[in-house]
Order: sequence, then C-alpha cells, then structure tokens
Amino acid sequence: MGRKRVFEPVVTTTIAADRANHAEGIFFKVSYGFELDNPNAVFKVQMVGDGYVKGRQAPSYGDNDFDKIIKVREILKQRFENMDKRLRDIEISEEEIEKLL
Repeated sequence: MGRKRVFEPVVTTTIAADRANHAEGIFFKVSYGFELDNPNAVFKVQMVGDGYVKGRQAPSYGDNDFDKIIKVREILKQRFENMDKRLRDIEISEEEIEKLL
C-alpha cells in the first residue's frame, strides 16, 4: 500500500529555473491543489531536480523567476477555478504556458 500524498495537485506545470541562480536541470513545479484533506485550495511552488520533486527543499528564486511564477499562478488559478476539483495531476505543458504569458 502506497503512502498518501500530503499535497495533491489538481492543475500543475513545470517551468525552467533561471540559469543565473540555478544549475541546468532545475525546474519549478507550480501547482494549485489540496493539502492534507483540507477543502481549501493552496498554491504551491516546489523545486524539481534530476526529475524528482525536492519536497523538503524550500524554493529559492531570483526576481525573473519570481515574476514568472506570479504570472503562471494567475494562469493556473483561472484553470483551477473552471475545472472539476475531483481531478488530479492535470499538467499544462511549459510550451502552452509560454504562449499564455
């Protein structure tokens, strides 16, 4: 039996981190979803490296990354508000996000 996830994203995307502050292969996973069976939605930013979410690593970002994350948050929030909240792990590609920015 698998472990229950603490955070369950409803809608999510991954964006590359600015190379000025992070090594190649580091990304931000930006999501809207639910945490610990709480019915109130949360916005979450997680660091991703080597293909894995670094759940215990606090995200750090420069101004360019932060500004982009805020814009992506608005896109995800709009999608989240208009979708079935029973869904999980609906991923929006980085390419699609770039077109919307």
